[in-house]
Amino acid sequence: MPTDESYTRGAYPDIFPLPIAGCRTAIRESYTVMTFKATVWTLIRHIVILLRRHLWLRWLLVALCVPVLFFLLFVGDMIYGVNNNLRMWEEKARVGDIEAQRVLANNYSAGPYARSTFGRYGFDRDKAIYWYTIAANRGDAESAYSLGEVYEKDFEGARNADALFWYRTAAQRRFLLAAQRLSRIYTQGLLGQKKDPIQAAHWARLAAALGANGQ
Repeated sequence: MPTDESYTRGAYPDIFPLPIAGCRTAIRESYTVMTFKATVWTLIRHIVILLRRHLWLRWLLVALCVPVLFFLLFVGDMIYGVNNNLRMWEEKARVGDIEAQRVLANNYSAGPYARSTFGRYGFDRDKAIYWYTIAANRGDAESAYSLGEVYEKDFEGARNADALFWYRTAAQRRFLLAAQRLSRIYTQGLLGQKKDPIQAAHWARLAAALGANGQ
């Protein structure tokens, strides 16, 4: 461990064989006992000197900055568009648009089958449950099924009864995935249910009928 006295200019050998002397000087000076502000200004000063002396460095800097600038503009535009879309769907959802309520819930949901319009931008399980519940209570079968998924997968068994209720609600509204899920639940004895061949066969028949009808 070097002592405080060793932190002086020239205490360290020139271990940076860079082609430009100014860069080596800036690096060596960064080892000295300097304030952060002084170090930054020293580096900036040497960078400016290098840019004045070497035309190719100016073109290199431009070549590096242009794609970075375009990337930042692209990302900013994308985030701005996401926020605008989110606000648009929220406005529609608040006036009772069921599709908008489902889209918002999908956005906030962590469920593996959630079809998120925004790439799960801003995950919030409570908001997902809120909007799924509103849409499901208004008759949307897909929201009822997705709500069952959230209760099954996000609560580690604590809300199995709620998950089963919403799966059954969605299946009764003739949602194919819900009927398939209920058949699997009663076939394998999932969600705390006993194996029930009669129930499993009932929901399997409904799933087959819905699949044949393309629902």
